[in-house]
Amino acid sequence: MLRVIGVLMVVFAGLWAAFQDNLGSMLGYAAILEIGLSLVLIGILAGNFESEHLGLFYAMLFPRGLGLGLWALALATLRTRATSLKFNEIQGSGRVLPITTCALVLAQFSLAGVPLLASFPVRLNMWNELAHVSPVITLWALLGCMGLLFGGVRTLAVLVTGDEEVGWQITETRQERVFLAIGVILLLLLGLFPQLFLPSLANLPLKFAQFLP
Repeated sequence: MLRVIGVLMVVFAGLWAAFQDNLGSMLGYAAILEIGLSLVLIGILAGNFESEHLGLFYAMLFPRGLGLGLWALALATLRTRATSLKFNEIQGSGRVLPITTCALVLAQFSLAGVPLLASFPVRLNMWNELAHVSPVITLWALLGCMGLLFGGVRTLAVLVTGDEEVGWQITETRQERVFLAIGVILLLLLGLFPQLFLPSLANLPLKFAQFLP
């Protein structure tokens, strides 16, 4: 039941995100997709509370929080310079906010599970576990993530396509540049070197073993 409910959330959230014209709403759908993936993983874990499987659940938390947090920070930066977060209001903003655009698109791609970004190593393990349980659910969940990826591609196209007379320039404040750059660097480091965080997160269940059934 948890797997079915979770995969439905992933599929519908991914499809809605793919054709969404408001980046704020797209972030909401991404959060729904992440909740759905958690339910799918809990469904896999049901009745099998081995430490290595629980470690997979805990390992999802940090890259997920990083991706959603960086996405929200990029939207906050965009919102200070636009009347809304609709595509028609922010078209071409990437030419004057390149760091914000880079952070936003990479956060979207990371949550979609694109290789070399923070969420990919954990997602790969989750797909492997899920494929052994139900290949059909795995394919549907992948479809939902592809929808989020398509939404990220649309976002990139809208932000960098605009008036050709507007030249490329960096207008973010120094504080915005620092925080956005830190988020981007962490996304890349965790994707390229997952051993920096996966072992410590995988061992978290051992610290709470007394609470397990």
